[in-house]
Amino acid sequence: MYHHNKYWHFFSRANTMYYVTADHPDGTWSNPVKVQNPAQLPYELGYDNSIFIDDDGKWYLVVKNGRPNNGIVELDQNGQPTGVVFDLNWLNPPPSHAYSWAEGPVMWKYKGYYYYSFARDLSGGQKVMRSRKLSAEKDDWEMLGDFFNVNDPLKH
Repeated sequence: MYHHNKYWHFFSRANTMYYVTADHPDGTWSNPVKVQNPAQLPYELGYDNSIFIDDDGKWYLVVKNGRPNNGIVELDQNGQPTGVVFDLNWLNPPPSHAYSWAEGPVMWKYKGYYYYSFARDLSGGQKVMRSRKLSAEKDDWEMLGDFFNVNDPLKH
């Protein structure tokens, strides 16, 4: 992705997040830089993550690590956590794990709402919720349910 006048590639190795940067997408790419785990997050950053860039230019690592752990971590211009953390562990708590793994989270913003979407597990079942503000508070988020109409007779 392109942000802060350079190209970024975030990836995980051995459950640790890293990034590399380049001035052009065809390289030369930097050496990997480890993303520091913010102290406010009660789990490691994990590996099933994505990036969300808000319309004010702030950017976030949308974090997934383990069955109950979901979060949103604000990044600074150097790709490191700023200390602003939204812990969403209320989303898929044990023992029920209502959304199976709640994995592969992604975010976007549309018409004043923040949307947070995730798959139940590898077999599918994409869910989506939204909020008027970026928040870790469960009451601020409205669960919209299935992202796709799983009962559509024309689905493939």
